[in-house]
Amino acid sequence: MLPRGVTANTRRGVSEINEDDETRPHKTGKRILVIEDNRDSADSLCLLLECYGHEVAVAYSGHDGVQAAEQYQPDVVLCDIGLPGLDGYGVARKLRDNPTTAKARLIAVTAYGQDEDRRRSHEAGFEQHLVKPVDPDALHRVLNCSAALKRKSGFVPPSPESRRKGPTAPVRGSFPS
Repeated sequence: MLPRGVTANTRRGVSEINEDDETRPHKTGKRILVIEDNRDSADSLCLLLECYGHEVAVAYSGHDGVQAAEQYQPDVVLCDIGLPGLDGYGVARKLRDNPTTAKARLIAVTAYGQDEDRRRSHEAGFEQHLVKPVDPDALHRVLNCSAALKRKSGFVPPSPESRRKGPTAPVRGSFPS
């Protein structure tokens, strides 16, 4: 059971029929945990990820996100940085320090887009840093990228947003902060 303030939606969009004519869920994606205090943004992101075929759980605070990650054991965590209480940097450090959650892929999804913000997210343990509003196609590409952070070498795969300069206009279907 997930803690209060955390919801899990494990509906799958694709089913398969086995030889006994039983319908069972067919895993088509990753287990993803969204940690975002803006409920509309979190729920919209959850719906988008489900459309992509992922199994998604949502936590609306940093503390709840850490607890949910321990219980849900996601493949990927999409985490806002500007969370009240325990911010996204703290969430990343806690997840990296816990053997149960240390292997999860951490992706910051935040309105904080300065070079200093990217440096801090990398130091906290995030592998990618996406700036809101996130283009749904860019998010899909990042989730399907097999590259991972090589913590010892300090290599972080470049994100599509890293090439953007200056303010950006919201993209249709993107998620405002």
